[in-house]
Amino acid sequence: MGVGISTAVLKQSHTAAPGALIRVRMDPASPLAAGMTNPWVMYVNDAVMEPGLGKVVARFPAIGDPDYHTSGLAIGVDELANTAALVDEAVGSGRSVVFSFDPNFRGWTEGTQRLLWNVLYGPNPTVSVSASSKERASALDIATRALKSLPDTGKAIRIVVSPADADLTRAMLQRYGAEFKESTKKERTVFVIANREGLSGEEHPFAADLARELAQQITPLSIYLP
Repeated sequence: MGVGISTAVLKQSHTAAPGALIRVRMDPASPLAAGMTNPWVMYVNDAVMEPGLGKVVARFPAIGDPDYHTSGLAIGVDELANTAALVDEAVGSGRSVVFSFDPNFRGWTEGTQRLLWNVLYGPNPTVSVSASSKERASALDIATRALKSLPDTGKAIRIVVSPADADLTRAMLQRYGAEFKESTKKERTVFVIANREGLSGEEHPFAADLARELAQQITPLSIYLP
């Protein structure tokens, strides 16, 4: 992503799911799915992914689908319905494989570690029909523009509130001198606060105080501190 290889499109999510297990549906025809039966993935408010010119190997089912299951705080994950979790794409004589989530989250997501193993050591999927150079250039341009629109905030602090609480939250962030990006979709407003040094909630100069003060005045949908 971002270096002119993958055409997968990543967009900011508006979920309040700071660590939910979500079951994904695999394409059994792909060797990347070998030994897997609809595994659970660790979803941490990750980006929403569209496949571009790639093939979807794992997909998030829609709510109501027999394969749909979640565990943990999973507000707004209906936004993921039928979007890609794993995309395989032929690129020249090689291939690009893109995950929308971390398949080795903190070294303990055993189900999706097998997916990573298949990508690294399993047989390659059958080569798909190559797009024309014009189609590929157009798809790469779309993917690049989408990537540039994502917040450049490092290991961000993420606060999700109802739109009715957005003004208060924004004012509080401004008072703390935070650098942030804001977006609203339906019944959720997401604030992504820059944390380029990757500081934890304990290390950050104001994150813990901000979270505490915010929780005293409103009921946030979720607060994620790295």
